[in-house]
Amino acid sequence: MSKKSPFPDKALGSYDDVLERLAGIEDRHKAATPGPWSSAGGAVFCQNVTEDDSRGPFPLYDAGSYVGPSCNIKDDGAFIANARSDIPWLLILASKLLKRPGVRQPH
Repeated sequence: MSKKSPFPDKALGSYDDVLERLAGIEDRHKAATPGPWSSAGGAVFCQNVTEDDSRGPFPLYDAGSYVGPSCNIKDDGAFIANARSDIPWLLILASKLLKRPGVRQPH
C-alpha cells in the first residue's frame, strides 16, 4: 500500500512515487561518467580522462560524430535524456520541502 505524499502536488506523486523517482535519478547519476562535463559548439564533453588516454576531454555527444573512449555513452545518454524532466521535478520537490513548516529560512 502506497503512503500518502506529504506534498499535495500531483506532479510529485505519492510518497512511494517520490522515493522511487529519487532512486532512479540517483541510479542514473551513479552510472554516468563522473564530471565535470562541459559544452561548447553544440557538443557535450565528459572530462573523465584516464591515465591511458590523456588526450581528453572528449565529446560525449556531438551530433553523431566522434565520441571519446572515457565516456559511458549508454548511461550518459540516459542521464542527459532524463535531465530535462528530472531537474524540473527536483525543483518542485526542493521548493515544497523548503516551504514546509519548521524549515529555517535564510535571513
